[in-house]
Amino acid sequence: NERTIEFSENPQLNKAVDISIYSEDGSLLVLYGDGRIRYYDTRSGRIQWDETALINNGLNSPLVAPTAAKIIGRGLNASIFVADPGSGRIVQLSRGGIVLAQFRATDEIGNELFTRLNDFTVTEAPMRIFVAVDNTLYVAAQN
Repeated sequence: NERTIEFSENPQLNKAVDISIYSEDGSLLVLYGDGRIRYYDTRSGRIQWDETALINNGLNSPLVAPTAAKIIGRGLNASIFVADPGSGRIVQLSRGGIVLAQFRATDEIGNELFTRLNDFTVTEAPMRIFVAVDNTLYVAAQN
């Protein structure tokens, strides 16, 4: 079943570094390497929130050079995770654009891990963040 999305503004998809789709309602997250982020309601094509809303909703500093975004979970447990090596963190957001957590990690000799990450993924229960840095896979768990 094919459908075209009519965006309320030019989403500049050619400048996106990553996109993620929430399977329950088809909402679309678009991430840009310059720190912009857009969360679209694909039924209306309108932006539900962007990076300026995140600053007002708990983001302690803007995204600098994000590289990847993933929507994990379903229903009320769904979260958005954004890897931002430019600021050395992974940010966890609600689908409503509220900052839930900001993760940082160091390796065994004290170097910041997330500034060098190649890719990441998240498991739900228990929540763990797996991060690939060079030829090493790290796992971070909440205490």
